[in-house]
Amino acid sequence: MRDTNFNIAPNASSILGSLRNIGYDLKVALADLVDNSITALNNSNKSYKFIEICNNDISTSFPNLEWLSIVDNGIGMSENELINAFRLGGEGVDKDRGDKDLGRFGLGLKTASFSQCKKLTVISKKVDNEICALVFDLDAIEVSENWEVQRLSSEKQEYFFSAILERLENKDILNQESWTIVIWEKFDKLQISIKQSFYSELEKVRKHFSLVFHKFNGEINIFSNRTKIEYWDPFSYGVSDQKKLLVLDPNSAENISICGHLLKHRSEFQNDLEYELQSSVGTFLNNQGFFVYRNKRLIYKGGWLDLFNLEPHYNFARIEVDLSNSKLCDKCWNVDISKSSVRIPEFSKQEIINECNSIRKRAYNIYRYHGGLIQHQIGKSRVSKPISPIWYCERIGNDIGDKDVFKINREHLFVKEFESKLETRLNIEFNSLVTFLEKFLPVDSIFARKSNNELEEIIYAQQDLFENFIQIMKQSLKNGINYELAFDYLVSFEPFNKIKFDEEMKNELANLN
Repeated sequence: MRDTNFNIAPNASSILGSLRNIGYDLKVALADLVDNSITALNNSNKSYKFIEICNNDISTSFPNLEWLSIVDNGIGMSENELINAFRLGGEGVDKDRGDKDLGRFGLGLKTASFSQCKKLTVISKKVDNEICALVFDLDAIEVSENWEVQRLSSEKQEYFFSAILERLENKDILNQESWTIVIWEKFDKLQISIKQSFYSELEKVRKHFSLVFHKFNGEINIFSNRTKIEYWDPFSYGVSDQKKLLVLDPNSAENISICGHLLKHRSEFQNDLEYELQSSVGTFLNNQGFFVYRNKRLIYKGGWLDLFNLEPHYNFARIEVDLSNSKLCDKCWNVDISKSSVRIPEFSKQEIINECNSIRKRAYNIYRYHGGLIQHQIGKSRVSKPISPIWYCERIGNDIGDKDVFKINREHLFVKEFESKLETRLNIEFNSLVTFLEKFLPVDSIFARKSNNELEEIIYAQQDLFENFIQIMKQSLKNGINYELAFDYLVSFEPFNKIKFDEEMKNELANLN
């Protein structure tokens, strides 16, 4: 009788070779291992929690072996727990995770590690358990074709203890009751031996971690080669809305939270350095849009998740979304293995679009009009007035469809005043010229250059602005325009809406009236 069942167990070396190419770079791979460390730390009761990344260096006493390690003083693992951690899939994707767990697929330790190297060693100590140390070596798997790991030799264990301790900030790690050390060796993708290149990659890692794990500030300390990573909060420089709760799924009582954040305009900062801190990790353009968190860990940064395009005039808009680590939430938002991609569920899309439209409109006002109002102070009173721009945007329709066009504001006081002094023929020619300029304004070129940061916003010196302001005021008064009317119009459009009138300026203005 012919067999009806066939064994299709995967070839060990082949499947592991495939998993090496999921798409991790160094910073994403290390972040996945830090996730495991944070979970271990969250489940411990230690008052001081730390994670350290360090690598061998020619300046150390152990220069003959290339390695990189990730160390934490979390809850640790028993040998059976470590064996299961080495097993592909771990406890399974459908298992309910603890509230403090950052995992889901049971692949991170393996896929992240083997994306960068071919040999993974883990040494761990759990309370009331002996130290356990296992090695997962792809070269050994390729020879044996068996899903097997080996115990680390005592000699190699002592070597790592000595070498790693030399590179740690927290050198008492082995005296603590629980901890874990993850070690990478046999680098065939990561050029750890090229010092300059590798340390450049480590700098990218630091910047990545400062953002991805910033919500753990005050809870967990992360070090890279003894340098403490300073967290960067992408919302700390602006104004935040009240967080709102949205239903995750029509069949679930679970909620997600969403909150809009508006950054401040450049004019509100003392210098360019303070202003640029709002961007810090990446550019303003790439940081606009969504920041999606799962159990406080950032899993998506910048962009509008296919709802809108990236456009410079929305640079000040950021949307914070907080997700849980529930099975349903991960499924609805399509969280991937590397925890770097998500997708908005259809059920929530319209509500989220509505929230985005509100914050985007206000961000546009900040970008274009510094909040939509101009503020000036004369005497003891501070006055807010709507901006009266020279240029405005108008939506028009044609056979192709609706589109936005930029036009000069013909109702602006100074435009109307100029027109009134022209005879009929010149008035017609002036309007033809204005129409010509409107029609051939190089909007696409301006947008492309602004998007590529080739166009910088002009920062005017206060004194230069004021001198020009005075000249136009004098000309306006000479032309018979009322002082208050001329002043109100001048401070209602850029760049004069940026003037902060000091006492000397106020006195000079008073002499004009």
